[in-house]
Amino acid sequence: MHSTIPLKRIFKKVGLWDILSIGLIFFITLLIIIRWDSFPFFVDIYYHLSIMEMFDQAGGIVVHDFLQYAPLGRAHLYPPFLHILMLGAYKAGFSVDAIGRLVSSAMFPLTMVASWALMRKIFGSAESFVTLVLLLSSWQFFYTTAVVSASALATVLALAVYYLIYTRRTLAAIVAMTFCLYSHMSYPHLISLSLVLWAVFDPAFRRHISRVLAISYALFSPWLIVMVMNIDSLVSTSAPGGNLSFNIILVTCALSGIVIALCRYRRGDYGPILPLVMLVSMLPVLLYYPSRFFVHSVVPLAMLGGIGVVSLSRHRPARLGRHGVAVGALAICLIYSLILAQGFSYDMSLAAGKPLVNAPNQGEAPRPYDEQGRLPPQPQDGVVYYPGVAPRPDYLDEPRSGSLMGGLLERPTTLYVLISGVTLGDPVHESPEYAHIIEDILETTEQDDVIVTGQGINGCIITSYTGRATTSGMFHEVGTDDELALRQAIMGEWQSAIGTEGVNMSFTVIDGAYEDDHIPTAFPYPLAFILVILGTVLITYDIRRGKGGGP
Repeated sequence: MHSTIPLKRIFKKVGLWDILSIGLIFFITLLIIIRWDSFPFFVDIYYHLSIMEMFDQAGGIVVHDFLQYAPLGRAHLYPPFLHILMLGAYKAGFSVDAIGRLVSSAMFPLTMVASWALMRKIFGSAESFVTLVLLLSSWQFFYTTAVVSASALATVLALAVYYLIYTRRTLAAIVAMTFCLYSHMSYPHLISLSLVLWAVFDPAFRRHISRVLAISYALFSPWLIVMVMNIDSLVSTSAPGGNLSFNIILVTCALSGIVIALCRYRRGDYGPILPLVMLVSMLPVLLYYPSRFFVHSVVPLAMLGGIGVVSLSRHRPARLGRHGVAVGALAICLIYSLILAQGFSYDMSLAAGKPLVNAPNQGEAPRPYDEQGRLPPQPQDGVVYYPGVAPRPDYLDEPRSGSLMGGLLERPTTLYVLISGVTLGDPVHESPEYAHIIEDILETTEQDDVIVTGQGINGCIITSYTGRATTSGMFHEVGTDDELALRQAIMGEWQSAIGTEGVNMSFTVIDGAYEDDHIPTAFPYPLAFILVILGTVLITYDIRRGKGGGP
Protein backbone atom coordinates (compact mmCIF):
# COMPACT_ATOMS: atom_id res chain seq x y z
CA MET A 1 0.00 0.00 0.00
CA HIS A 2 1.35 3.41 -0.95
CA SER A 3 0.70 6.33 1.32
CA THR A 4 -0.28 9.59 -0.30
CA ILE A 5 1.12 12.93 0.80
CA PRO A 6 -1.58 15.25 2.25
CA LEU A 7 -2.01 18.52 0.42
CA LYS A 8 -1.36 20.45 3.63
CA ARG A 9 2.12 18.97 3.86
CA ILE A 10 2.84 19.94 0.28
CA PHE A 11 1.69 23.53 0.70
CA LYS A 12 3.57 23.90 3.97
CA LYS A 13 6.75 23.34 1.96
CA VAL A 14 5.84 25.96 -0.63
CA GLY A 15 7.41 29.30 0.16
CA LEU A 16 7.36 32.72 -1.44
CA TRP A 17 9.96 31.80 -4.08
CA ASP A 18 7.92 28.75 -5.07
CA ILE A 19 4.77 30.83 -5.39
CA LEU A 20 6.65 33.29 -7.61
CA SER A 21 8.05 30.44 -9.73
CA ILE A 22 4.70 28.71 -10.15
CA GLY A 23 3.04 32.04 -10.89
CA LEU A 24 5.67 32.83 -13.52
CA ILE A 25 5.21 29.45 -15.21
CA PHE A 26 1.44 29.87 -15.31
CA PHE A 27 1.74 33.43 -16.57
CA ILE A 28 4.05 32.44 -19.45
CA THR A 29 1.76 29.53 -20.29
CA LEU A 30 -1.21 31.88 -20.37
CA LEU A 31 0.62 34.27 -22.70
CA ILE A 32 1.47 31.35 -25.00
CA ILE A 33 -2.18 30.29 -25.07
CA ILE A 34 -3.16 33.86 -25.97
CA ARG A 35 -0.65 33.75 -28.85
CA TRP A 36 -1.82 30.27 -29.88
CA ASP A 37 -2.65 31.27 -33.45
CA SER A 38 0.97 32.33 -34.08
CA PHE A 39 2.25 28.76 -33.69
CA PRO A 40 4.04 27.16 -35.39
CA PHE A 41 6.15 30.06 -36.64
CA PHE A 42 8.84 28.15 -38.48
CA VAL A 43 9.06 25.20 -40.84
CA ASP A 44 10.69 22.42 -38.82
CA ILE A 45 7.42 21.16 -37.35
CA TYR A 46 6.18 20.16 -40.82
CA TYR A 47 8.88 17.50 -41.05
CA HIS A 48 7.61 15.94 -37.82
CA LEU A 49 4.01 16.20 -38.99
CA SER A 50 4.92 14.46 -42.24
CA ILE A 51 6.58 11.62 -40.33
CA MET A 52 3.46 11.34 -38.18
CA GLU A 53 1.45 11.03 -41.40
CA MET A 54 3.84 8.37 -42.69
CA PHE A 55 3.51 6.30 -39.49
CA ASP A 56 -0.25 6.61 -39.75
CA GLN A 57 -0.31 5.36 -43.34
CA ALA A 58 2.12 2.54 -42.57
CA GLY A 59 0.28 1.46 -39.45
CA GLY A 60 3.31 2.01 -37.25
CA ILE A 61 7.02 2.79 -37.13
CA VAL A 62 8.96 2.17 -40.35
CA VAL A 63 12.64 2.52 -41.20
CA HIS A 64 12.12 3.41 -44.86
CA ASP A 65 10.64 6.82 -45.67
CA PHE A 66 8.26 6.25 -48.60
CA LEU A 67 6.67 9.72 -48.54
CA GLN A 68 9.86 11.75 -49.07
CA TYR A 69 12.00 11.46 -52.19
CA ALA A 70 9.25 9.27 -53.58
CA PRO A 71 8.77 6.99 -55.38
CA LEU A 72 12.26 5.68 -54.48
CA GLY A 73 12.18 6.86 -50.87
CA ARG A 74 15.10 6.89 -48.45
CA ALA A 75 16.15 5.37 -45.14
CA HIS A 76 14.26 6.79 -42.20
CA LEU A 77 16.57 7.04 -39.22
CA TYR A 78 15.06 9.82 -37.12
CA PRO A 79 14.17 8.35 -33.68
CA PRO A 80 10.39 8.02 -33.37
CA PHE A 81 9.41 8.99 -29.81
CA LEU A 82 8.08 12.47 -30.63
CA HIS A 83 6.27 11.17 -33.70
CA ILE A 84 4.59 8.41 -31.70
CA LEU A 85 3.35 10.98 -29.18
CA MET A 86 2.05 13.11 -32.06
CA LEU A 87 0.39 10.10 -33.69
CA GLY A 88 -1.26 9.25 -30.38
CA ALA A 89 -2.76 12.75 -30.27
CA TYR A 90 -3.85 12.38 -33.91
CA LYS A 91 -5.58 9.09 -33.19
CA ALA A 92 -7.23 10.68 -30.17
CA GLY A 93 -8.93 13.17 -32.47
CA PHE A 94 -6.58 16.16 -32.54
CA SER A 95 -6.26 17.85 -35.91
CA VAL A 96 -2.95 18.24 -37.73
CA ASP A 97 -3.16 21.99 -37.06
CA ALA A 98 -3.71 21.48 -33.33
CA ILE A 99 -0.86 19.01 -33.03
CA GLY A 100 1.56 21.32 -34.81
CA ARG A 101 0.61 24.23 -32.58
CA LEU A 102 0.67 22.14 -29.40
CA VAL A 103 4.09 20.59 -30.01
CA SER A 104 5.59 23.94 -30.97
CA SER A 105 4.14 25.85 -28.02
CA ALA A 106 4.43 23.32 -25.20
CA MET A 107 8.19 22.78 -25.06
CA PHE A 108 9.14 26.04 -23.34
CA PRO A 109 6.66 25.71 -20.43
CA LEU A 110 7.72 22.07 -20.00
CA THR A 111 11.36 23.18 -19.89
CA MET A 112 10.47 25.75 -17.23
CA VAL A 113 8.69 23.16 -15.10
CA ALA A 114 11.51 20.61 -15.39
CA SER A 115 14.22 23.21 -14.69
CA TRP A 116 12.33 24.55 -11.68
CA ALA A 117 11.81 21.07 -10.20
CA LEU A 118 15.47 20.09 -10.64
CA MET A 119 16.90 23.33 -9.26
CA ARG A 120 14.49 23.37 -6.34
CA LYS A 121 15.41 19.81 -5.42
CA ILE A 122 19.18 20.25 -5.57
CA PHE A 123 19.70 23.89 -4.57
CA GLY A 124 16.56 25.58 -3.32
CA SER A 125 13.50 27.64 -4.18
CA ALA A 126 15.34 30.94 -4.66
CA GLU A 127 17.84 29.42 -7.10
CA SER A 128 15.01 27.77 -9.05
CA PHE A 129 13.18 31.10 -9.39
CA VAL A 130 16.27 32.92 -10.65
CA THR A 131 16.84 30.08 -13.12
CA LEU A 132 13.36 30.65 -14.57
CA VAL A 133 13.99 34.38 -14.83
CA LEU A 134 17.23 33.76 -16.70
CA LEU A 135 15.50 31.31 -19.05
CA LEU A 136 13.15 34.14 -19.94
CA SER A 137 16.06 36.47 -20.71
CA SER A 138 16.63 34.86 -24.10
CA TRP A 139 13.95 35.14 -26.79
CA GLN A 140 16.25 33.08 -29.00
CA PHE A 141 15.91 30.16 -26.57
CA PHE A 142 12.12 30.39 -26.52
CA TYR A 143 12.08 30.59 -30.31
CA THR A 144 14.37 27.58 -30.62
CA THR A 145 12.27 25.41 -28.29
CA ALA A 146 9.29 26.20 -30.52
CA VAL A 147 11.25 25.32 -33.68
CA VAL A 148 13.40 22.28 -32.86
CA SER A 149 10.70 20.33 -31.05
CA ALA A 150 12.53 17.01 -30.90
CA SER A 151 15.69 18.33 -29.25
CA ALA A 152 13.54 20.49 -26.96
CA LEU A 153 11.68 17.34 -25.90
CA ALA A 154 15.03 15.63 -25.32
CA THR A 155 16.03 18.55 -23.06
CA VAL A 156 12.87 18.15 -20.96
CA LEU A 157 13.46 14.41 -20.66
CA ALA A 158 17.12 14.97 -19.80
CA LEU A 159 16.15 17.29 -16.94
CA ALA A 160 13.77 14.58 -15.74
CA VAL A 161 16.62 12.04 -15.90
CA TYR A 162 18.89 14.27 -13.80
CA TYR A 163 16.11 14.71 -11.24
CA LEU A 164 15.33 11.01 -11.08
CA ILE A 165 18.99 10.03 -10.72
CA TYR A 166 19.50 12.64 -8.01
CA THR A 167 16.51 11.24 -6.10
CA ARG A 168 17.77 7.70 -6.84
CA ARG A 169 14.71 6.64 -8.78
CA THR A 170 16.81 4.38 -10.97
CA LEU A 171 13.96 2.54 -12.68
CA ALA A 172 12.21 5.78 -13.60
CA ALA A 173 15.50 7.29 -14.78
CA ILE A 174 16.10 4.31 -17.07
CA VAL A 175 12.72 4.73 -18.72
CA ALA A 176 13.11 8.51 -19.06
CA MET A 177 16.60 8.12 -20.54
CA THR A 178 15.29 5.55 -23.00
CA PHE A 179 12.58 7.98 -24.08
CA CYS A 180 15.27 10.64 -24.42
CA LEU A 181 17.43 8.45 -26.68
CA TYR A 182 14.42 7.78 -28.91
CA SER A 183 13.75 11.53 -29.23
CA HIS A 184 16.62 12.86 -31.34
CA MET A 185 19.50 11.60 -33.47
CA SER A 186 22.45 13.25 -31.73
CA TYR A 187 21.49 15.48 -28.82
CA PRO A 188 20.67 12.67 -26.32
CA HIS A 189 24.22 11.35 -26.65
CA LEU A 190 25.48 14.69 -25.36
CA ILE A 191 23.16 14.12 -22.41
CA SER A 192 24.85 10.74 -21.94
CA LEU A 193 28.21 12.50 -21.94
CA SER A 194 27.00 14.79 -19.16
CA LEU A 195 25.93 11.75 -17.14
CA VAL A 196 29.34 10.14 -17.61
CA LEU A 197 31.03 13.34 -16.44
CA TRP A 198 28.64 13.55 -13.49
CA ALA A 199 29.57 10.01 -12.49
CA VAL A 200 33.28 10.84 -12.77
CA PHE A 201 33.10 13.90 -10.52
CA ASP A 202 30.47 12.70 -8.05
CA PRO A 203 31.14 9.12 -6.84
CA ALA A 204 27.83 8.97 -4.97
CA PHE A 205 25.90 8.57 -8.23
CA ARG A 206 28.24 6.31 -10.22
CA ARG A 207 26.32 3.10 -9.63
CA HIS A 208 22.98 4.69 -10.48
CA ILE A 209 24.28 6.42 -13.58
CA SER A 210 26.02 3.25 -14.79
CA ARG A 211 22.78 1.31 -14.52
CA VAL A 212 20.77 4.00 -16.24
CA LEU A 213 23.14 4.28 -19.20
CA ALA A 214 23.72 0.56 -19.63
CA ILE A 215 20.06 -0.46 -19.58
CA SER A 216 18.72 2.54 -21.53
CA TYR A 217 21.23 2.00 -24.33
CA ALA A 218 20.33 -1.70 -24.37
CA LEU A 219 16.69 -0.68 -24.84
CA PHE A 220 17.75 1.78 -27.53
CA SER A 221 19.83 -0.84 -29.34
CA PRO A 222 17.14 -1.84 -31.91
CA TRP A 223 17.12 1.67 -33.35
CA LEU A 224 20.87 1.97 -32.96
CA ILE A 225 21.33 -1.21 -34.99
CA VAL A 226 19.12 0.21 -37.74
CA MET A 227 21.24 3.36 -37.81
CA VAL A 228 24.46 1.38 -38.01
CA MET A 229 23.07 -0.82 -40.79
CA ASN A 230 22.19 2.33 -42.75
CA ILE A 231 25.26 4.33 -41.84
CA ASP A 232 25.89 5.07 -45.52
CA SER A 233 22.52 6.81 -45.67
CA LEU A 234 23.51 9.34 -43.04
CA VAL A 235 24.99 12.64 -44.06
CA SER A 236 27.42 14.51 -41.88
CA THR A 237 25.50 16.11 -39.03
CA SER A 238 27.38 19.30 -39.71
CA ALA A 239 24.93 22.07 -40.50
CA PRO A 240 25.53 25.64 -41.64
CA GLY A 241 27.35 27.12 -38.69
CA GLY A 242 25.72 30.52 -38.45
CA ASN A 243 26.85 33.23 -36.09
CA LEU A 244 28.14 32.56 -32.59
CA SER A 245 26.16 34.92 -30.37
CA PHE A 246 25.22 34.88 -26.71
CA ASN A 247 23.00 36.66 -24.20
CA ILE A 248 25.24 39.00 -22.20
CA ILE A 249 23.21 39.05 -18.98
CA LEU A 250 22.75 35.27 -18.98
CA VAL A 251 26.43 34.55 -19.55
CA THR A 252 27.53 37.13 -16.97
CA CYS A 253 25.31 35.60 -14.30
CA ALA A 254 26.48 32.12 -15.30
CA LEU A 255 30.14 33.11 -14.96
CA SER A 256 29.54 34.10 -11.34
CA GLY A 257 27.82 30.75 -10.81
CA ILE A 258 30.72 28.84 -12.37
CA VAL A 259 33.18 30.47 -9.95
CA ILE A 260 30.96 29.77 -6.93
CA ALA A 261 30.24 26.20 -8.08
CA LEU A 262 33.94 25.42 -8.45
CA CYS A 263 34.69 26.89 -5.02
CA ARG A 264 31.92 24.83 -3.44
CA TYR A 265 33.10 21.71 -5.24
CA ARG A 266 36.63 22.19 -3.86
CA ARG A 267 35.11 22.31 -0.38
CA GLY A 268 33.42 18.94 -0.98
CA ASP A 269 29.98 20.20 -2.05
CA TYR A 270 29.23 18.09 -5.14
CA GLY A 271 25.78 19.60 -5.82
CA PRO A 272 26.89 22.36 -8.23
CA ILE A 273 28.85 19.90 -10.37
CA LEU A 274 25.72 18.88 -12.31
CA PRO A 275 25.10 22.17 -14.18
CA LEU A 276 28.84 22.40 -14.81
CA VAL A 277 29.02 18.99 -16.51
CA MET A 278 25.82 19.80 -18.41
CA LEU A 279 27.56 22.86 -19.81
CA VAL A 280 30.80 21.03 -20.61
CA SER A 281 28.90 18.27 -22.43
CA MET A 282 27.59 20.89 -24.88
CA LEU A 283 31.09 21.84 -26.06
CA PRO A 284 31.03 19.37 -29.01
CA VAL A 285 28.21 21.49 -30.46
CA LEU A 286 30.81 24.19 -31.10
CA LEU A 287 32.51 21.87 -33.59
CA TYR A 288 29.55 21.01 -35.83
CA TYR A 289 26.85 23.62 -35.10
CA PRO A 290 28.44 26.62 -33.38
CA SER A 291 25.39 28.88 -33.65
CA ARG A 292 23.43 26.39 -31.53
CA PHE A 293 25.93 26.22 -28.65
CA PHE A 294 24.54 29.16 -26.72
CA VAL A 295 21.02 27.91 -27.42
CA HIS A 296 21.43 24.34 -26.19
CA SER A 297 23.51 25.66 -23.28
CA VAL A 298 20.88 28.09 -22.01
CA VAL A 299 19.50 25.67 -19.39
CA PRO A 300 22.84 24.92 -17.66
CA LEU A 301 23.85 28.58 -18.01
CA ALA A 302 20.58 29.64 -16.34
CA MET A 303 21.11 27.07 -13.58
CA LEU A 304 24.62 28.34 -12.94
CA GLY A 305 23.31 31.89 -13.05
CA GLY A 306 20.74 30.98 -10.42
CA ILE A 307 23.48 29.64 -8.17
CA GLY A 308 25.65 32.69 -8.70
CA VAL A 309 23.00 35.41 -8.29
CA VAL A 310 21.46 33.89 -5.16
CA SER A 311 24.85 33.22 -3.54
CA LEU A 312 26.01 36.78 -4.15
CA SER A 313 22.72 38.26 -2.95
CA ARG A 314 22.89 36.26 0.27
CA HIS A 315 26.52 36.69 1.24
CA ARG A 316 27.77 40.02 -0.09
CA PRO A 317 24.99 42.26 1.34
CA ALA A 318 25.59 40.78 4.81
CA ARG A 319 28.90 42.63 4.89
CA LEU A 320 27.07 45.95 4.54
CA GLY A 321 25.53 45.68 8.00
CA ARG A 322 21.89 45.72 9.03
CA HIS A 323 20.85 47.38 5.79
CA GLY A 324 22.64 44.78 3.71
CA VAL A 325 19.62 42.55 3.19
CA ALA A 326 17.52 45.48 1.95
CA VAL A 327 20.30 46.60 -0.38
CA GLY A 328 20.68 43.07 -1.72
CA ALA A 329 16.94 42.67 -2.25
CA LEU A 330 16.80 45.99 -4.11
CA ALA A 331 19.73 44.99 -6.31
CA ILE A 332 18.12 41.65 -7.15
CA CYS A 333 14.82 43.37 -8.01
CA LEU A 334 16.64 45.71 -10.37
CA ILE A 335 18.45 42.78 -11.98
CA TYR A 336 15.16 40.90 -12.45
CA SER A 337 13.52 43.97 -13.99
CA LEU A 338 16.41 44.34 -16.44
CA ILE A 339 16.44 40.68 -17.36
CA LEU A 340 12.69 40.47 -17.92
CA ALA A 341 12.35 43.76 -19.79
CA GLN A 342 15.38 44.05 -22.05
CA GLY A 343 18.08 41.77 -23.37
CA PHE A 344 21.44 42.27 -24.98
CA SER A 345 23.36 39.84 -27.15
CA TYR A 346 26.90 39.82 -28.40
CA ASP A 347 27.58 38.46 -31.87
CA MET A 348 31.20 37.49 -32.45
CA SER A 349 30.86 37.35 -36.22
CA LEU A 350 29.36 40.82 -36.41
CA ALA A 351 32.14 42.11 -34.17
CA ALA A 352 34.64 40.70 -36.66
CA GLY A 353 32.78 42.36 -39.54
CA LYS A 354 31.90 39.02 -41.14
CA PRO A 355 28.68 38.51 -43.12
CA LEU A 356 26.02 36.27 -41.70
CA VAL A 357 25.85 32.71 -43.04
CA ASN A 358 23.05 32.19 -45.57
CA ALA A 359 21.96 35.83 -45.26
CA PRO A 360 20.62 37.01 -48.63
CA ASN A 361 20.75 40.55 -49.87
CA GLN A 362 17.91 42.79 -48.80
CA GLY A 363 14.74 41.93 -50.65
CA GLU A 364 16.09 38.61 -51.89
CA ALA A 365 14.34 35.43 -50.78
CA PRO A 366 16.52 32.95 -48.88
CA ARG A 367 17.51 29.83 -50.78
CA PRO A 368 18.44 26.51 -49.20
CA TYR A 369 22.04 25.35 -49.17
CA ASP A 370 23.03 21.78 -49.89
CA GLU A 371 25.33 19.69 -47.68
CA GLN A 372 28.45 21.24 -49.22
CA GLY A 373 27.19 24.76 -48.63
CA ARG A 374 26.35 25.30 -52.30
CA LEU A 375 23.14 26.74 -53.66
CA PRO A 376 21.22 24.09 -55.60
CA PRO A 377 20.02 24.91 -59.10
CA GLN A 378 16.73 26.69 -59.45
CA PRO A 379 13.87 24.23 -60.07
CA GLN A 380 12.46 23.73 -63.53
CA ASP A 381 9.14 25.17 -64.67
CA GLY A 382 6.14 23.36 -63.27
CA VAL A 383 7.86 22.38 -60.02
CA VAL A 384 6.27 23.75 -56.90
CA TYR A 385 8.71 26.23 -55.41
CA TYR A 386 8.04 29.04 -53.01
CA PRO A 387 10.60 31.46 -51.62
CA GLY A 388 11.77 31.31 -48.02
CA VAL A 389 9.05 32.19 -45.57
CA ALA A 390 11.01 33.09 -42.44
CA PRO A 391 10.79 36.85 -41.83
CA ARG A 392 14.10 38.60 -42.33
CA PRO A 393 15.35 40.03 -38.99
CA ASP A 394 16.04 43.76 -39.13
CA TYR A 395 19.48 43.34 -37.63
CA LEU A 396 20.72 41.55 -40.75
CA ASP A 397 20.70 44.93 -42.46
CA GLU A 398 22.53 46.74 -39.66
CA PRO A 399 26.01 48.00 -40.61
CA ARG A 400 28.85 45.75 -39.46
CA SER A 401 31.59 47.92 -38.05
CA GLY A 402 34.09 45.15 -37.44
CA SER A 403 34.83 46.64 -34.01
CA LEU A 404 34.61 45.29 -30.49
CA MET A 405 31.31 47.09 -29.90
CA GLY A 406 30.04 46.16 -33.36
CA GLY A 407 28.82 42.83 -32.00
CA LEU A 408 26.62 44.37 -29.29
CA LEU A 409 22.96 43.96 -30.24
CA GLU A 410 19.82 44.93 -28.39
CA ARG A 411 17.43 42.01 -28.16
CA PRO A 412 13.91 41.63 -26.77
CA THR A 413 13.30 39.14 -24.00
CA THR A 414 10.74 36.35 -24.09
CA LEU A 415 8.45 38.15 -21.67
CA TYR A 416 8.65 41.37 -23.67
CA VAL A 417 7.81 39.64 -26.96
CA LEU A 418 4.87 37.71 -25.52
CA ILE A 419 3.39 40.71 -23.72
CA SER A 420 4.04 43.44 -26.27
CA GLY A 421 2.12 41.85 -29.12
CA VAL A 422 5.15 41.75 -31.42
CA THR A 423 4.23 39.75 -34.51
CA LEU A 424 5.63 36.25 -34.27
CA GLY A 425 4.70 35.44 -37.85
CA ASP A 426 1.89 33.35 -39.25
CA PRO A 427 1.99 29.57 -39.70
CA VAL A 428 3.51 28.83 -43.10
CA HIS A 429 0.80 26.46 -44.27
CA GLU A 430 -1.85 29.16 -43.75
CA SER A 431 -0.39 31.43 -46.42
CA PRO A 432 -2.71 31.80 -49.44
CA GLU A 433 -0.28 29.99 -51.74
CA TYR A 434 -0.12 26.88 -49.61
CA ALA A 435 -3.82 26.90 -48.75
CA HIS A 436 -4.73 26.92 -52.45
CA ILE A 437 -2.30 24.25 -53.50
CA ILE A 438 -3.27 21.94 -50.62
CA GLU A 439 -6.89 22.27 -51.70
CA ASP A 440 -5.97 21.64 -55.33
CA ILE A 441 -3.96 18.52 -54.52
CA LEU A 442 -6.78 17.04 -52.46
CA GLU A 443 -9.28 17.72 -55.26
CA THR A 444 -7.29 16.62 -58.32
CA THR A 445 -4.90 13.82 -57.26
CA GLU A 446 -5.12 10.29 -55.95
CA GLN A 447 -3.40 8.73 -52.95
CA ASP A 448 -0.96 6.84 -55.19
CA ASP A 449 0.25 10.01 -56.99
CA VAL A 450 3.56 11.66 -56.17
CA ILE A 451 3.76 15.46 -56.12
CA VAL A 452 6.89 16.97 -57.65
CA THR A 453 8.36 19.56 -55.28
CA GLY A 454 11.47 21.68 -55.47
CA GLN A 455 11.98 22.44 -51.78
CA GLY A 456 11.91 20.15 -48.78
CA ILE A 457 9.60 22.48 -46.88
CA ASN A 458 7.03 22.20 -49.68
CA GLY A 459 7.19 18.44 -49.60
CA CYS A 460 6.67 18.19 -45.86
CA ILE A 461 3.78 20.67 -45.81
CA ILE A 462 2.07 18.90 -48.71
CA THR A 463 2.55 15.49 -47.08
CA SER A 464 1.33 16.72 -43.68
CA TYR A 465 -1.92 18.19 -45.03
CA THR A 466 -2.70 15.94 -47.99
CA GLY A 467 -1.03 12.61 -47.20
CA ARG A 468 0.59 12.61 -50.66
CA ALA A 469 4.19 11.57 -51.26
CA THR A 470 6.60 14.13 -52.74
CA THR A 471 9.92 14.09 -54.59
CA SER A 472 11.79 16.16 -51.99
CA GLY A 473 12.35 16.09 -48.26
CA MET A 474 13.96 17.72 -45.26
CA PHE A 475 16.22 17.96 -43.36
CA HIS A 476 19.68 17.30 -44.69
CA GLU A 477 20.80 15.98 -41.26
CA VAL A 478 18.45 13.03 -41.68
CA GLY A 479 18.93 12.65 -45.42
CA THR A 480 21.46 11.10 -47.73
CA ASP A 481 24.61 12.51 -49.25
CA ASP A 482 23.33 12.07 -52.80
CA GLU A 483 19.83 13.50 -52.53
CA LEU A 484 20.31 15.70 -55.58
CA ALA A 485 21.27 12.59 -57.55
CA LEU A 486 18.30 10.79 -56.03
CA ARG A 487 15.93 13.47 -57.29
CA GLN A 488 17.50 13.32 -60.75
CA ALA A 489 17.00 9.55 -60.80
CA ILE A 490 13.38 9.99 -59.77
CA MET A 491 12.71 12.57 -62.47
CA GLY A 492 14.52 10.52 -65.09
CA GLU A 493 12.82 7.20 -64.39
CA TRP A 494 9.30 8.61 -64.16
CA GLN A 495 9.61 11.39 -66.75
CA SER A 496 6.98 9.84 -68.99
CA ALA A 497 4.46 9.75 -66.14
CA ILE A 498 4.83 13.42 -65.18
CA GLY A 499 1.86 15.67 -65.90
CA THR A 500 0.48 19.00 -64.78
CA GLU A 501 -2.55 19.23 -62.53
CA GLY A 502 -4.35 21.84 -60.46
CA VAL A 503 -7.30 24.19 -60.53
CA ASN A 504 -6.18 27.30 -58.67
CA MET A 505 -2.44 26.73 -59.09
CA SER A 506 -0.45 24.48 -61.37
CA PHE A 507 1.72 21.71 -59.98
CA THR A 508 3.31 18.61 -61.41
CA VAL A 509 2.45 15.04 -60.57
CA ILE A 510 3.98 11.61 -61.16
CA ASP A 511 0.72 9.89 -61.94
CA GLY A 512 0.10 6.55 -60.26
CA ALA A 513 3.71 6.07 -59.18
CA TYR A 514 2.55 4.12 -56.12
CA GLU A 515 0.08 1.76 -57.76
CA ASP A 516 1.96 -1.24 -56.36
CA ASP A 517 2.27 -1.96 -52.65
CA HIS A 518 4.92 0.45 -51.42
CA ILE A 519 4.46 0.53 -47.66
CA PRO A 520 7.24 -1.29 -45.77
CA THR A 521 6.67 -3.55 -42.79
CA ALA A 522 5.93 -1.50 -39.69
CA PHE A 523 6.25 -1.91 -35.94
CA PRO A 524 2.53 -1.55 -35.09
CA TYR A 525 1.67 1.78 -33.50
CA PRO A 526 -0.78 0.22 -30.97
CA LEU A 527 2.17 -1.71 -29.57
CA ALA A 528 4.28 1.45 -29.57
CA PHE A 529 1.49 3.25 -27.66
CA ILE A 530 1.42 0.42 -25.13
CA LEU A 531 5.19 0.66 -24.58
CA VAL A 532 4.99 4.43 -24.04
CA ILE A 533 2.10 4.04 -21.58
CA LEU A 534 3.92 1.21 -19.80
CA GLY A 535 7.03 3.35 -19.49
CA THR A 536 4.98 6.21 -18.07
CA VAL A 537 3.38 3.87 -15.55
CA LEU A 538 6.80 2.58 -14.47
CA ILE A 539 8.06 6.14 -13.97
CA THR A 540 5.00 6.98 -11.86
CA TYR A 541 5.33 3.78 -9.86
CA ASP A 542 9.02 4.32 -9.12
CA ILE A 543 8.44 7.91 -8.02
CA ARG A 544 5.63 6.93 -5.65
CA ARG A 545 7.25 3.92 -3.99
CA GLY A 546 8.89 5.14 -0.81
CA LYS A 547 12.51 6.22 -0.95
CA GLY A 548 14.52 6.00 -4.12
CA GLY A 549 15.00 2.61 -5.60
CA GLY A 550 15.59 0.83 -8.85
CA PRO A 551 16.13 -2.52 -10.48
